[in-house]
Amino acid sequence: MEPHALNALIAGLIRPNSGNANDFRHHIERIMWHTPVPNTDVGGLTVAFLATHITDLDPDKAAIAFHLAVSFEKRHEINLILQKEEFIVTKLAYHPLFIKYFDIFSQKNLSYRDKFNDILDIFLKSSFCKNFVEGDMKAFNFSSLFSTNVWATEVLSRYRKRLPLQSIRGVPFLAQPRHAIFPKVGGENHLFIGIFGQMRDPRGSFSKVMEYLYKDTQDWRAKGKTVSIGISTWDQTGQKKIEDGSPTSEFAHRVPEPIKKILTEHHIHTLAEFRNLLPSTAEAIQKASYSNETVSLELLHEIAQSCGFDSSDIFINISTENQYMDDIGREFRAFYKNAGSGVENQARMWHRIAGLYDLTHQATERKGAAIGTMALIRPDVLFENSSISNLAKTTATETSAPTAVCDFDPQACWIEGVGDRYFAGSAQAVARTFDAKDLILQIIRDPTLSELYHDRPFWHRFAQTVFYESDVFLQNSTAIHMRFLRQNIDLNILKAALKADYEQTTNESIKKLIQDHI
Repeated sequence: MEPHALNALIAGLIRPNSGNANDFRHHIERIMWHTPVPNTDVGGLTVAFLATHITDLDPDKAAIAFHLAVSFEKRHEINLILQKEEFIVTKLAYHPLFIKYFDIFSQKNLSYRDKFNDILDIFLKSSFCKNFVEGDMKAFNFSSLFSTNVWATEVLSRYRKRLPLQSIRGVPFLAQPRHAIFPKVGGENHLFIGIFGQMRDPRGSFSKVMEYLYKDTQDWRAKGKTVSIGISTWDQTGQKKIEDGSPTSEFAHRVPEPIKKILTEHHIHTLAEFRNLLPSTAEAIQKASYSNETVSLELLHEIAQSCGFDSSDIFINISTENQYMDDIGREFRAFYKNAGSGVENQARMWHRIAGLYDLTHQATERKGAAIGTMALIRPDVLFENSSISNLAKTTATETSAPTAVCDFDPQACWIEGVGDRYFAGSAQAVARTFDAKDLILQIIRDPTLSELYHDRPFWHRFAQTVFYESDVFLQNSTAIHMRFLRQNIDLNILKAALKADYEQTTNESIKKLIQDHI
């Protein structure tokens, strides 16, 4: 596609007959992610064009354009939009989507905070907002967007103290528990690092993570400060199984070089396609991809001690499938009947994060010191050339409001979520994640909330909702670099299968490659 054709395509977004706002969002996504143009930043051009023509858009479409600019941190385009003060005051200041994402942007860029508060004041005093607070669910009927009432509720929940009765008639807010063990002031000498989620490879990836944490916290301990490590996991490992439908991009990094070469040279897209070529090897890869090892207190303590930690610094919560089902799984499945495993994995993640709360109590009591600084990480994510403990400390000590930092994920922000591979900052802020499991149950059990917030627990959204509706500032950091650790499949495991395929294949190039390695 020529650049001038791309410009014409983007320009079509602002035509009066370009469809409703929901179609508008779909068209943006189609242009940005399904219109490849060599050596051209299609996304950047799209955001820039929409920002330049923001006053040509109706409030719905303008709010979507602003959300897009915030998601991808397009500061220049955000400023272009905010400079249109008359348009902001007369149109966008009344739109819940704009208010929410201006709020999120200003939390990360505090110099915009005063301007945001001025706009928020307009929103809260508007007739739309007042009618909504009185229980009129059609108060924002100028908007055709599906989630307008959700955004309005989220904003009003965050600023509930500024509402006459601190509530919306007929709509309960998400609960706001306060954890007294995490002080507003103090606790700066006790760092708690919580590791949550399923172990993929305890002696491999988890050991590397623990080695990293020991080195990363050396300076902290050298200064006489306290480090506690909490581990909230499952009693079984769960290395991700390579299914027939798994794209090669998801498993190529886990197989030996000869297999990678075959995948590349023969343009294999899925394991099923590879199975047609080398059936025995495909079967062996699938079998080797899934580990099922028991995780025990003894194993985790052994790994922690081998990495340098003292056993007294380690606090562990191991859950079973039955416990998960009793706590949230059974209700979650009953409510989200058609949700896939990807959605339920969010419930599993929050279940394990909730398990860290009791471990912080244990650490506080055993160490005799309040926890003021906290980081939560996964057992299969390794940080490289960056310090998660320093990020947590800096965030906790250099920000006045309770602040947490998560990984920067623009795609997640565009679907109203946040990166959830780590959370770091003040204990008061990060501890808000401990409530998420119970908040999902609150949504499921309440008829009004379950209808309004039905999709909030999906994908990355719930972390944003939980942080946003509290008094926490949620920021991003590009200073942290990380990669997922997956258990690789050793060539020796596949040799028997490769030999079987060698004897049946008629492809000479594959025969030659196999012959060189068995």
